[in-house]
Amino acid sequence: MADRSAPGDGDGTTDPTTAPPAPEVDGLPLLGNTHQYLRDPLTFHERHARDLGDVVRVRLAGGSFHYVTHPDDIQRVLVSDQSRFRKASQVAEAGSGFLTDGMFLATGEQWRRARTIAQPAFYRERVERYGRHAVDATREATAGWSDGDRVDLGAVTKRVTLDVLVRALFDRDLDDAFGRTVAEAARTVNDFLDATSLRTILPLPDWLPTPAKRRFEAARADFDDAVDDLLDARGGSGVDAVADAPASLDAIDDPDLLDLLLAANRAADEEDRLSRAELRDNLVTFLFAGHETTALALSYAGHLLADAPDASDRLAAEVDTLSGEPTVADLPDLPYTEAVVKESMRRYPPLYTLFREPLEPVALGGRRVPAGATLVLPQRIVHTDPRWWDRPEAFRPERWLDDDAEHTRAAPGTEDRPEYAYFPFGGGPRHCIGARFAMLEARLALATLAREWRFTDPGEVRPSLNVTLQPSDPIRVTVRRR
Repeated sequence: MADRSAPGDGDGTTDPTTAPPAPEVDGLPLLGNTHQYLRDPLTFHERHARDLGDVVRVRLAGGSFHYVTHPDDIQRVLVSDQSRFRKASQVAEAGSGFLTDGMFLATGEQWRRARTIAQPAFYRERVERYGRHAVDATREATAGWSDGDRVDLGAVTKRVTLDVLVRALFDRDLDDAFGRTVAEAARTVNDFLDATSLRTILPLPDWLPTPAKRRFEAARADFDDAVDDLLDARGGSGVDAVADAPASLDAIDDPDLLDLLLAANRAADEEDRLSRAELRDNLVTFLFAGHETTALALSYAGHLLADAPDASDRLAAEVDTLSGEPTVADLPDLPYTEAVVKESMRRYPPLYTLFREPLEPVALGGRRVPAGATLVLPQRIVHTDPRWWDRPEAFRPERWLDDDAEHTRAAPGTEDRPEYAYFPFGGGPRHCIGARFAMLEARLALATLAREWRFTDPGEVRPSLNVTLQPSDPIRVTVRRR
């Protein structure tokens, strides 16, 4: 590993002359490490991060990526020195225009306006109003299960989380046609932006009408149209008629998230208001990113529990203390449920990497990084770094419980675990705006499942580096009624 006392480490005020190390290249010089990566993308970066240090430069198809894996450097990029970095432009370019006006990809003033208007909708007291949707959607999605069924957890949890978001955003029940549109869009986007494909590493011209591009464009258009229809159904004349939005939430008995967004947009200064396209892209971002990531966290949690009978016993014992179906008021009494969710996202972070680029030359880990370089901050690697995690490959929810000193310690020989050894929702000003919503939803959905069901007989899971950390094959378990 790299020496953390190397010259230039720390605040980045010095300019070290040492460039980051890179894996050896064997083969065609122009391709760099591309062929090595394509042979085994899941372990390629992890292996070199472990062998070469905390800042490693990888060349893929003529491009250059700097993997940054020390928590102190990650915290600096995301938090303490964040003004010197921005969202990597390559992320938006790879998306071929998908969600470019949404908060996930927007930068600068456009991002600030969207974040300011959306933030009040995600305050704790407002998010907690939607907890009941997680319980209802989970119960309804599992109503047809029978003891001994073999189920696809991914299909079930995606249905649950999309149902929750449609209810919370639009106060509607999930329509089957709308659900199919979102599911197809999610699948097509993941296939199109598969990080293991040469198309993503070496983007083709945006105008080239490949079959994959045509499928992507069709799914994206269907997705946008579906959200536009929901907006029109709410506002009649649409979002452009700002006067149609409620001037005050006092006039609404039980506002949903769209009510909150429209009201905030109405109250903003005219130059700060979101256009219809911006509002739509932010709603699509909430739907796509929100349901996909939380569903993955729940699916991986189910898979891990199916192979951990002791953890399943402890989870069942905790939810059995409840007097009825779980509610938001019960969450303080469900610490182990929360620990299971956190440990699942440590082992299998749904959003497995972040991308940034420095606005000026910087020093990270004592290495010189030029302006405009693509920085890769990989949760998937950092969350299982043996320097910070004792038995990192083991599923141990106990490590998140304050009263379990044996399991909460960091790796042997490490007194303290750095804060950014775990960052499933990112960090700093651009941390995931829906983090509180996602955690509330995941805990209530998992507790609802655990009250009636136990998972057994997990299949083998191998993650795939798509837009999110998708399993290569469906996550299947056997469900047993308790």
